[in-house]
Amino acid sequence: MSAGLARKTIRQNIRDQILTITGYRESPFHPQSLGRNPNNRGDKVFSVFFGSTSEDGGRQREGLGVKISYPCVVSFLTQIKPHKALESYEEALDGEEQIIRAIINPSSPLYNKTQIRYNSSTTAELTDTGEFQLTIINFTIQSFYTL
Repeated sequence: MSAGLARKTIRQNIRDQILTITGYRESPFHPQSLGRNPNNRGDKVFSVFFGSTSEDGGRQREGLGVKISYPCVVSFLTQIKPHKALESYEEALDGEEQIIRAIINPSSPLYNKTQIRYNSSTTAELTDTGEFQLTIINFTIQSFYTL
């Protein structure tokens, strides 16, 4: 595996893949604040953020590098329509599937010097007002840093 991409570039590539899905837009606020305040809410608003980085086993030698992995979290909001709550829930399920497919598609530019694995999803968390549903999708990114 050749030298990996910077995490910033990988995050931007993931964002670009999600933006190919009709109707989605990235939140301009800190990724972990999605849905936590009134200014950071909206239908099909999403964020992409990374957790901590760890080595992924194997050798770490100068001139070779280190294989690393880190969690990637994609979260998005779906507006709950007052008289169509179940329909809104199903829209969120469809959105979850669309985002997973966009990110794990091996022909996408995301797979340039990286490996991406889908881990899990959490759907149906309502914001404190009950107006939006928060869906959280977890991936693992594996890359290689040369030393």
